[in-house]
Amino acid sequence: VLPTLVNIVLTILVLWGYLHYAAEITSTLPDYSGTEWKSLAALGYIGNIILVMLVYLLLLLVAAMVWKLFSALFCGYLFGVLAMRVEESLGTPAAELRGASFIYETLGALLSFLVLLVLNIALIAVAFIPIVGTIVAIVLGTVLTCWVMGVDYFGLAWALRGAPRWTQ
Repeated sequence: VLPTLVNIVLTILVLWGYLHYAAEITSTLPDYSGTEWKSLAALGYIGNIILVMLVYLLLLLVAAMVWKLFSALFCGYLFGVLAMRVEESLGTPAAELRGASFIYETLGALLSFLVLLVLNIALIAVAFIPIVGTIVAIVLGTVLTCWVMGVDYFGLAWALRGAPRWTQ
């Protein structure tokens, strides 16, 4: 229960920070559809929309990174304890288990984040392929994101057995 509550609080804090800072930054952006741009007002308006969307998307990536890092820092240990209890209740001998390392789990979470970041940047490029790009990007993005996140959470059972991150 405690990891879930901590995760909910972290999610709310990161979401609030994301929305707050995105609103602050977008309110300070220059307005390209103003009076000095009368001949190009439509293009200036489109430029404003693109600029605001870029700010929100970049801050969304930052928010995801902050959430992933804080989740690893504050919940990683709790998830390790929970996995240990589950393994003990399933009857795994204590001699086969060892505690999940906080440092390795945090480094693993950062590695997972970097993999997700590179993956999503590549999938944004794939989405620009005409006709099939968007469908391929959505399907591959969903499958690969679920795979990476699954390694994070289901890998705890392997981490308790001392398996390195790459074999999980």
